Amino acid sequence: MTNRSKALTREDIFGANDLKTERVEVPEWGGHVNVRMMNGLERVAFEESLPDQEGEMTSAESLAMFNRLLVRTVVNDDGEQVFNSNGDVDKLGEKSPDVILVLSSKAGDLNGFKAGAAEETAKNLPETDVSASE
Repeated sequence: MTNRSKALTREDIFGANDLKTERVEVPEWGGHVNVRMMNGLERVAFEESLPDQEGEMTSAESLAMFNRLLVRTVVNDDGEQVFNSNGDVDKLGEKSPDVILVLSSKAGDLNGFKAGAAEETAKNLPETDVSASE
């Protein structure tokens, strides 16, 4: 049996685009966003941004975590991050929690976080009156 794959060079490895990206339609926002897998450094920074706590997060902490995840994973069609500051975390808090949960669930899936974690957290969130913010 012969091995048909080539031995990768340093340039091959560093030149490979190995970060998966998925397009997610967001009709509520009038288009789509691209959600990308974080690289290793981004993932470490994201995990370090999470609060150290024992037990369950509050609803506000959960939504803030989802917003921080989206700031790091939503990219434009050229692969550049759409959001660029901690202020964007707060601004995302003004958007529909339903949309945030859908996008953060996709980001979580791409980044190897527990599948269904966003949906499980959503079950525990208080009911919101979306029409009140329109």
